[in-house]
Order: sequence, then C-alpha cells, then structure tokens
Amino acid sequence: MSEELHVVHVGPDVRTAGGMATVITLLARSPDAGVRATTAATWTPSSRDHGLTATLRVVGRLVRARDRRPDWVHAHLSEGGSFLREGAVLLAARALGIRTAATLHGARFREFSERHPRLVRRVLGACRVVFPLGPHAAARVAELCPGTPVRPVLNPVDLDELGTAPAPSRTADVVFGGVVGRRKGVDRLVAAWPEVRRRHPQATCLLCGPLGDLPVDDLPEGMRYAGALERAELLGVLRSARVACLPSRDEALPMFVLESLALGVPVVTTPVGEIDQLGEDQGVALVDGDPAGLADRLGELLADPDLSRDRGQRGLTWAKENCSLEAVGRALAGAYRGRTAPAPAGRPGPFQDWAANRGRPGVQLVLVLFRLAQRARGGGRGLRRLLAAPPVLLYRLVALRLFSIDLPVSTTVGRGLAIHHGMGLVVNRATRIGDHVTLRHNTTLGSRRTDEDSPVLASHVDVGPHSVLLGAISVGEGALIGAGSVVLRDVPPATSVAGNPARVLPTRGGTPC
Repeated sequence: MSEELHVVHVGPDVRTAGGMATVITLLARSPDAGVRATTAATWTPSSRDHGLTATLRVVGRLVRARDRRPDWVHAHLSEGGSFLREGAVLLAARALGIRTAATLHGARFREFSERHPRLVRRVLGACRVVFPLGPHAAARVAELCPGTPVRPVLNPVDLDELGTAPAPSRTADVVFGGVVGRRKGVDRLVAAWPEVRRRHPQATCLLCGPLGDLPVDDLPEGMRYAGALERAELLGVLRSARVACLPSRDEALPMFVLESLALGVPVVTTPVGEIDQLGEDQGVALVDGDPAGLADRLGELLADPDLSRDRGQRGLTWAKENCSLEAVGRALAGAYRGRTAPAPAGRPGPFQDWAANRGRPGVQLVLVLFRLAQRARGGGRGLRRLLAAPPVLLYRLVALRLFSIDLPVSTTVGRGLAIHHGMGLVVNRATRIGDHVTLRHNTTLGSRRTDEDSPVLASHVDVGPHSVLLGAISVGEGALIGAGSVVLRDVPPATSVAGNPARVLPTRGGTPC
C-alpha cells in the first residue's frame, strides 16, 4: 500500500441535496495530507432502477482497476435499499482484497437491523471498521457483529465554510431547517409558536426546507416559510439566528444540529436517535416534543441573551473539538492507517487469491479451482460429497498433473494466498494457513508423526523456496522463512529464520543481517 491512502466514499450523488451527500462532499476534501479521497455514486433521486445501474458501474470500475484499485472503500449507509446498493459494493470490494469501512447514517437503523438481521450482519461483518454516529448504533453493531471493530465518529462540519457564510437576505430569531413535515416535528413548532409570540410579541421564525406533509399557507403570526434555500443562503440565515430548532420525531444525528452548534447558535431539539448524547454542555436544550415544553425552552433563550450566548459558545467549542472537518478527518485517517482491530474473519474467496497472484495465470487458475472445490465439497457427506466429486477431481487433475502443486482441498487456507512458481509445493491436509501468506516452489509443509501433527502459519508469513516446515509448529504473524530452511520449532512473530535447522537471524535496523 502506498504512503498516500486512496479512499473512495460510496453513497448518494454528491450533487443531490441531503445530509449524507453533504457529509461525502466534505470528506472528499480530505484534510489529512496522507489521504486522497474520491467519491462514487450509487444513487440519485432521478434513478429509475433504484440505483442498480450505478451500483453495477461502481463494482465494475473496482474490478477493472486491478493495479489502480483504492486502498479503502468507505460506504455511507442509511437503511433499506442502501444496504443492498452500498452493501453490494462493500462485499465486492472485500472480495477484491480492498479494505472496507462503513458509516451508519440511518435514523431507523435499529428497527431495520431487527427486521433484516442477516443482511445487516452480512454487510457490516465484511467491514474492517464501522463508524456509527453515536452509542445506540454502536451497541447494535456490537450485538450483531461482535468481531467487527466499532469506532463512533461524528459527521464533519467545515468551520471555514461556515465562517464565510454570506449575509442573509432574510433573518429570523428562530430558524428551522429540514423537510417541512411531521417527521421533522414542524407541527410541534407550529403548535408552540403562538405561546412563544405571546411572551415575545416581536419574535420571528423561519421554516427552511422542501415541503413535506404539512401545509404552510396558514402559519401563525410571526412564522414564515422560506422554501428550500441554497446551502450558502441557509447557512447565512442560520448564522444570524438566535436559536435553531428541530423538534424531530425521527433522526440519527442531523447536520442541521451540528452546523448550528458550529456557528455558535444554541439548539432546541428532541432526544431522538443519537441526539441524546448532546446536552447543555454542548449548547443543546432537549425537550420531549410537547408544544408547551418547546415554547418554554424557546422563550427562555429568547428572553435571556446572556444564556443564549453562553449556550452558543459552548456549542461552538464542542464542535471545534469533536466534529470539525479536521477532527473527523484525523479519526478516519487513524482507522485507515490500521489503528483498529484486525480485519474481520470471513470465508476466503477466489477474487482475493486472484489479486495476490497477478501475473501468474497458472497459479490463479489452480487457486480458483481450489476455492470452488472447497465450496462444492463443503464438509458434506453422502449425496453432497458425490456431487462435489467432479470439481474436486478437476482441481486435483490441474493442480497435480499440470503444475505439481499438492494442496489438499481439506486444507484450511486464509484469504489472499500467494504462490510463486509453485512446482513441487507439498502441503499436508491438516496444515493451517493464515491470510496473505506467500509460498514458493519446492516447499513442504508436513507432519512428523501423524497427519494431524502439522504446521500452523499465521497471517503475512513469507516462506522461501526449498524450505521444509515439519510438525506441530507455529509460525508467527509476519515471519520470514529463508530459502532452504528446515523449520522444526516455533517461529516468533515478525522474525526471520534460516538454516538447517532454522535459527532466528539477528537484525540491524529491523532488517535481517
């Protein structure tokens, strides 16, 4: 992998409106100098096939890229069709040996995961790391996929962009941003507004966003509908507000809340989704959605400018530390560079072996037939074993007769096995081989007394040609076996051994000497 990591963010088209598209746009700016981020769209609102064509196009580009494949594919998931579209890209990327990550944006992730646990487990289990927006989604991922690393990371906000928001053409004391409908709680705000106006007769409220399922032709006095504003204009309106309000019934962690805090504007909202991780220390007043309680919180902030400024300053300080583009970029870059748990285990496939043996078509053919024979056999008995006989026999014929590779179908072999040349390779059926192991010609991995008395190779082991590894020995991760070695004892991780019998080589500056 190169020093500069190439990360592809997969999700809705960045030219569309919405929180996920905004997040992908911001992350594509890649504030970390060691990360080059690009985007790949799997869906647009105008898509007639629900994103099928776009998804296949993304997968096709990954397959054809070969030596130019990205280091990471980072999918942005909500729920429903997102787990099919972006999930398919994640599974394809993992099969190609590309590292995978996912951010969970969906407001109804828990409900969706309870209805479709197998789909969610399959997609998230293919990820090297999952980034939920808060503790509730994190707990659900840990419950479904206990072997998948989970690192909560907030959505980013661009403080530079917010700081240059233009002066608005219209202003208001209270600003709402989002789809104007019941889900976002606009009916609650409309019901609370007359009481706010009774206490503050000059107060004004502006509803900003596309129309949803509520009419806006009979709003109470002091409340206006501004329509769906361009992003820059909305930020300008929000920057001039005294309070931001989002009394939603259903959310994950909306960008409207985070951007309001990053602008120094206090927020009145409901403790739904991941919002309940916020509170007064973050400049947020939480209400249960009751119009009377909502009016109380809004009236309190409008009546006390010092309180409003204090809450706004708290929100700005918290946003700079936790959800600035730089802070989120550092957290993601740390995960990309490997400061997470190892990649989750899974069933190896032929795509990973194919990628590990580029330029060696004969070995690629052998390993594809090996994986297919393993899956056909599948540990079954009776009729299933009989039906598996043709692919197993074909594999044995090609591997032994044409390439002199003796790798039994029953051998446990991890992902991305690389075989250089391969002639004369002999492996005992009870040998266990980890991920991304490299073997060479005229190498023997065998038993000393019984068939079960065989070596175990951890991941990233590199075995030189004409080597012999015998008996119930363990070869640690990252170990290097020199050419012509006879290994009869355990090899520690990240060490080099050579000789007959093999001995640990001294190192100078981390290199064998």
